[in-house]
Amino acid sequence: MFRAVREWWRGGRGKHVAGLFAFELTVVMIGVFAAQQVSNWAEKRAALKQVEGLYRDLYHSFEGYRAIAAANRVAIPCLDERVDLILQLANGERDVDPDMLSSATPMGMGPDQISPENEQLLRERYGDSTADKIGSVQFNLKTAERSGSEIEQSWFEFQRLNPRHGPVSDADRSAVRATAVQIKGSLFALRKSSDTLLRLMAKLDVPHRRNVSIRPVTTCAQMWQSGKGYVEGR
Repeated sequence: MFRAVREWWRGGRGKHVAGLFAFELTVVMIGVFAAQQVSNWAEKRAALKQVEGLYRDLYHSFEGYRAIAAANRVAIPCLDERVDLILQLANGERDVDPDMLSSATPMGMGPDQISPENEQLLRERYGDSTADKIGSVQFNLKTAERSGSEIEQSWFEFQRLNPRHGPVSDADRSAVRATAVQIKGSLFALRKSSDTLLRLMAKLDVPHRRNVSIRPVTTCAQMWQSGKGYVEGR
């Protein structure tokens, strides 16, 4: 049997059949590769289409964040001034007006949920510069959120100076002074992140939304009267 196969191969027919087989295998492999490339291209195109929608949603959110950062930037000096006053009162022995201890916390914002995959697609679609700015926005949103939360939670410690809750001890005054210093640190961080966000929004050409429902307060008195570091409504 092996002798017959050798004679068949030496006759040239075997080489011809093998050549045809190799050619057909090559064509099939090229077809499979081409189909895979087309499939990959279609998937990538669909992903880029999706990230374009994400980009539009982000810009819509950024318009709101820009308004909130602007409102916080106006409210922070009022908050800082009040903390300084409470710090001075905590050093004395007089009773403190309970209204002076009321809070007017700034408005929170973000951050957005951007997956690593979408972050990479944003980079591919809109370039490193834009993607880096968006990443910086998210970082500063997290800082602002954390700082605002710390201010809101720590402010209640000032109630230790409220004479309606009983006699105010030296320990109460000492705790309030320590809390005031912590809040001033959080206000500094919030001011820095708000300033950075406003600069980033300008670099990203995020427009001022005309129909936004958040505006800065006009005066500190307005803020303390409303108990909010911003004005709601158009």
